Amino acid sequence: MLGRTHVLAAGAAAVGLAAWRELGPQPALELAAAAMLAAKLPDLDRMLHDDPHHRGPIHSVAAGVLIVAAFWYFFPVLRGRDVPAVVAWGASLGYLSHLALDLCTPAGIPLLLRRGPHARLDLVATGSAVEHVFAAAVALAGIWLWLATWGVPYVTLPK
Repeated sequence: MLGRTHVLAAGAAAVGLAAWRELGPQPALELAAAAMLAAKLPDLDRMLHDDPHHRGPIHSVAAGVLIVAAFWYFFPVLRGRDVPAVVAWGASLGYLSHLALDLCTPAGIPLLLRRGPHARLDLVATGSAVEHVFAAAVALAGIWLWLATWGVPYVTLPK
């Protein structure tokens, strides 16, 4: 999947989770921001490897488990520094949504190691028209869900 699809899907999933958990608009924004940022983390392996397919160790199921565990280990420490708990939820959601979307591509994702067995569903080719329609649909669903739950955001300007 393309980077923008990962970001849009993570944002829409975060809005859905926030609406389901009946969070207010501020925590929902924090959740969505963390999810959208973390949705790009598995692509850091592009900088680590010259492989054009780039699905290295941090794209694996094993890395997903370890990284989400690290989020939950370190974010409570940061809560003492005014980092809200929704950041751990958002980061976990974003990272795992990236892996779930890449699982739907023909290349799939590694289970344990870079060269080891891969899991794949082969539903959507990266960059295909189907992916673009999916990205547009999740973006619209996320916007609709936000508006249906919290309405139009407004900014109060100082006088």
